[in-house]
Order: sequence, then C-alpha cells, then structure tokens
Amino acid sequence: MARVETCGVKQRTLRNTNGARRIIPSLIGILSGLALLAGAAAQEPQGNGGVDTGSAAPPEAVVLEDLLSRVERTIEVRRARLARETARQRVEELAFPGDPSLSLSPGLKAEGYDDAGTVDRWAATLNLSATVPTGLSDDQRIRLERARDEASAAEAHLEEVRREQELRILRLYHDVWLRDREITVLELEVATLQEQSRIERLRFDRGEISWDALLRSESAYRERQADLSDAAAGRRSALLDLALAVQIEPAALETLAPPPGLDRGVADASARAITPVESVPHSPAVIVQEYALATALREAARAPRVLSQATIRAGADLGDHSTSLSYSLLSPALALSYSPAPWVFTDSSSASGGRSDDYDWSISLGLTIGLSGTREERITQESRILAVEREEAILAYVTARERAWIESRLDRVDEAERNRENAGAALAQAEVALEIMRAREATGQARGLELDQAAAARERALYNYQRATLALVEALTELTALQASHRE
Repeated sequence: MARVETCGVKQRTLRNTNGARRIIPSLIGILSGLALLAGAAAQEPQGNGGVDTGSAAPPEAVVLEDLLSRVERTIEVRRARLARETARQRVEELAFPGDPSLSLSPGLKAEGYDDAGTVDRWAATLNLSATVPTGLSDDQRIRLERARDEASAAEAHLEEVRREQELRILRLYHDVWLRDREITVLELEVATLQEQSRIERLRFDRGEISWDALLRSESAYRERQADLSDAAAGRRSALLDLALAVQIEPAALETLAPPPGLDRGVADASARAITPVESVPHSPAVIVQEYALATALREAARAPRVLSQATIRAGADLGDHSTSLSYSLLSPALALSYSPAPWVFTDSSSASGGRSDDYDWSISLGLTIGLSGTREERITQESRILAVEREEAILAYVTARERAWIESRLDRVDEAERNRENAGAALAQAEVALEIMRAREATGQARGLELDQAAAARERALYNYQRATLALVEALTELTALQASHRE
C-alpha cells in the first residue's frame, strides 16, 4: 500500500479569461519569434545560392496570423471552454452552503375528555420552522476541493486544446498553400509534356522514333494530367478542412499569402535556438493528472469517520407555546421551530380562549450522537489508498510519455533539417542546370522545349524545397510550443 500523506502536489493559480496569463504562448508569438531570428541568419551565406523561394505575398491575400487569431472559434476550443465554464460553475454551486429555508405548517386538532370518542374541542394549530445553513460538511468540503481540482484541470486542458488547434491551423494552412504551389508546378509540367508529346508524334510520323517511345511520351503526359486533376481535388478538400477549422467561408481563402518561415535563414536560426528540456515535463496533460492525484491524496488523508450524526438540541414550553433550537455539527445548520398556542374555535366544555388552564413551563437540553461502523470505513479507506496508487502510476506514465514525445519531436526536427538540406542541394543543381540550358539555348545548342523542361524541373525542385522547409517550420514550432508549455 502507498503511504498516505497530505497533498503535496504543487497547485497553480489559474486566472480567469479577463487578462488571463496563458500557460502556453500563442503560435502567433512563436512564429513572430522565428521571424525575428531571421535577421541574425541573414548575415550568413545561404546554402541555396540566393534562390528566390517565392515568399512575396500577393495583394488581398489571407495571412496565417489572421487565421490563427480565430482559434477561439474552432469547435474543439469552444467545447473545451464550455467544459471549463461548467467546471467553474460547479465550484460556485458546491461552495454555497444553501439558502435559509422557512416552512409554515398549519393543522387541525381535535380533543376529547372521555373514552366515548366525543370531540369536545376543535383547535387550529400552527408551526413555524426555519433552517439556516452555517457551513459545509466534511463530505461537502471534499466535493468542493474535487470540483476545484477539476476546474483547474479543465483550464489546463483548454490551453492544451488551444495549442493543438493552433498547430492544426498551421498544418492546414501549409497544406493548402503547398497544394496551390503543386498545381502551379503540375500545370507547367503538363504544358511541357504536352509539347513533348506533340513533337514525339511528329517524329513518329517521320519514322524517327518507335511506337513504344511515342506511347511512353503520351503515357507520361496523361499521367501528369491525372496528377493535376488529383491535386486540384485534394486542394479543394484541404481548403474545406481549413475553412471548417477556422469557421470561415471557403471563398474567403482562395488566395493565401506565403507562410512565415520560407526563408532558409529563419529555420536555421530557429534550429540553433532550440534546446532540450532538462526539467521534468510539466505539460497540460501532466498538470491534469497532478490534479487527479491531488484529489485522491486529499480523500485518502481524511480522518476516519466515527460519528454519523451529532446534534445539539434545546427546547422550551410555556403553556401551550413551544419552541426549539437545534444545531447539527456534521452538517453545520441551525434549525429553529416555534408553535404558538392553538386557536380554539369550538369548545363544548369551556371557553378558555385557546389557552390551557395550567400554565406549566419546561426547558429541555439534548444531544444526539450516531456512531458509524468501523468495518465500512476501513474498506472505504483501503479503496482510497488504491486510488492514490492508481493515480500515481498514471502520473508516472504521463510524465514518461511527455518526455518521449519531446524526444520524438527533437528527432523530427533533425530529420526535417536533413530533408531540407537535401532539397536545397537538389534545388541548387536544378538552378545550375537551368542556367546551363539558358546559355545553350542562347547559342542555338538547345531547343526551346529543353529550356522549358529545365525550367519545370527547377520549379519542381523549388516546390520540394518549400515543402521541406515548411515541414521543418512545423517541427520547430511544435517543439517550441511543447517546451514552452513544459517549463515552470
């Protein structure tokens, strides 16, 4: 069994949304930080030979920052925010001991003086009682603390959902923009292959090439046309996904500005700024589990319950008037009761006016104590200790999972950097080949088609380089957000 101690889990102050301090920085801020690092990298030689990466934004284009600012409108964030508000409302509900209650109980009383069953007097009775809660019981306090932990966990979960949705918007934006670029490249390749197929048909008619060579040329042209159709369909699907994510009409997203981070220097400088997390991960997922453990520890630390009821009572009677006062110790509440003298409206024996002939008085004090069984409490305590052990095991697993997640993100950054370097080398080769072909075409040593093919190859290499660069930006951004969320 785990040794039960008072809760030692570090509690975090989670402020409300008005001026709240975000646990996880916005992706807009992270991307802005990546852009600021470009200045230092700009002083270093670029590995792609100064190739234009196509980062100029067309007029009236939608920028990524505008869409990231709409993260609060995503379905997932709205659902998490409603869950947080529900948890907060639950805390307010449990923290309130209750309203005072007042009850009025009128009645009818019949009295007789003999055994014949004859009613000699009819009287109306009245009882006034009031109950005033003065605090919370032990069970109510435990439920309140559990609700507070759940509210704090809901706040941390909301921050996690925000980060996930910001990263999702970033990926969807990159996907749509890259598909636009791919369509542009494919259109250029289709035009080149169409011209090549036309020339090959003429050569076949002159008997210069075989039928198989002509079929290969036309097959390549048709395959590239199919790729263009698939790319257009994929682009429409990606655009709808992005529009649904940010809750905006797809028509408003037809033109996207180049994403931040396409410059090689930005990604290089950002990569140098990344450092592994040395401390224990403290992500929102870990925080949520810490609150669950805190709740289990608090319940296990409760003192065994011996009393099931403890009530102090005091009463007083004066003639036909009676009053009582009681106070419950386990469920703090003060109860008052008063019954005035009955109002006699029919009396066949006397006209007493509703009062007794004997004005006796009495005062009483009492204490009610209820004892609970020890076996039931012992079984309950064992279950609480098992719950602590379970939550501790889950916390250890979540912490290890977060460590492994960060390590995998670091590996992903390394892989993305290698892919970008390879794509940059291929782009540099395509640039050299294009320059050579331009020189050959100027001297009449190359045909216009060969120059078009070299230009298409350069566009394909540039597209591959841009795709690799944005993959690196995604990896760096995700890692930066993870590390920021894991720091104290």
